[in-house]
Parts: sequence; C-alpha cells; structure tokens
Amino acid sequence: MYVIAGPTTPTGVEWTLEKHILANLEKKIDGDSIYYSTNGQTVFLNKNMLDVLYNGKTLERTPIQGADPQTFVQLTGLLGYYSSPDDGRKPQYIYARDSKRVYYNGIPIVGASVNEFQPLENGWLVHSYGVDRTRVYYEDKRLPDADPATFVILWETPKEGCGAGIYSKDASHVYFKDRVVVGADPKTFRVLIGEGAYGADDKNVYKENDLVPGADSKTFTPVCNYG
Repeated sequence: MYVIAGPTTPTGVEWTLEKHILANLEKKIDGDSIYYSTNGQTVFLNKNMLDVLYNGKTLERTPIQGADPQTFVQLTGLLGYYSSPDDGRKPQYIYARDSKRVYYNGIPIVGASVNEFQPLENGWLVHSYGVDRTRVYYEDKRLPDADPATFVILWETPKEGCGAGIYSKDASHVYFKDRVVVGADPKTFRVLIGEGAYGADDKNVYKENDLVPGADSKTFTPVCNYG
C-alpha cells in the first residue's frame, strides 16, 4: 500500500495513493496507471505522482495534445525514479498508445507502429526501450539503423554505490542511450559496473560514447563509490 504524506493528506486520515488519485483525477486510464488520466475529453500526463507520493507535493499534470481518451492505454506498469525524487533526476515514465500514436512520457514517438509496438525490458531499464517490426526506440527516440530482430539491452546487476551504463546492441552496432558507440564491436562488447557509464570490447574501453585513450580493455575497472 502506498501512503501519501504531507500537505495533500487529510488531517488525521491515512490516505492511500489509490484514494488520492480517485479524489483528484476524474478518471484513471487503467487500474495500474498513476501516470496518465483523463476527464473523458483530454488525456493528461500526471507529471509528479512520485513527488506526491514521497514528498506530499501538489499534483501537476499536463494535457497530451491529440491523444484519444477512448482508445488510450498504458503499455507498461509502474516504475519509479532512477533513484529518488530528491536527487534531481527525472522520473522514469511509461509507454502508452491510442488508436493513432505511441507515446513515451506523453511525447508522440514519430514513426512508431501503433499495432506492432512493444516495450522491452532488462534489469531496471524496464520502460526505456521499445520495438516495432522495423525500428528500435530509446524512450521517444529512434535508434539509428538498429535491427529489432537482433537487438538486446545490455545489463549487469549493480553493486552498492555504482551500476551499469545504458548500453544496448544489435548484430552490427553498440548504442549508448540513443547514439551509436562508433567503433565498438558488438560481438565482444560488455558493460562495466562503475560510477558512471563504462563499457569495453576486446580492444577498447568507452565512457558513454567516447573512447577512453590508452585504457586496457582486459584490465580496466571503473571506480565504484560504495558510499
């Protein structure tokens, strides 16, 4: 059970997140959604529901222009912040679609097939990637030349104080977020656990998209901050 605390909580009453949503929004999109809502005419992105949950902030929502409330559905379940709402990082929102478009964080994904689009997941990157028959997407952006048939998200279980970068690959390319890691070998590329985003193939080490000059890919170990 999620409990709202702070100025949105009625005095002397334990108020669940579910009750908060039902009291403040005309209608949820579906039973799992705290990110999208509708008044029957407009679909809204609920921008700060986890801030409401953790910090008792006032609910903010913005209309999704052109979204059809009659056919709008959420495609993936609840996921929280990259870490917490207090550290300044953005929340991880959710894929959705209606009869006309696919959306990420309320943003229409240009070119995505409504009938074919499927979210992908691996580790905590549960809502960051999606595919249709001919394209791969990171959030709302198309990955250049990515092959859906061979595409995989690269993931390693994080350690305390450090984790894996947002890397992926197909048969021909390695990607950091939505950009190609130029020169990286997808056959041998692996993510490295560290403070920051590092990866290596059999010859080179990379930080995000950039080559780390002089680094030995066989012995390089990123620093981990264990708190």
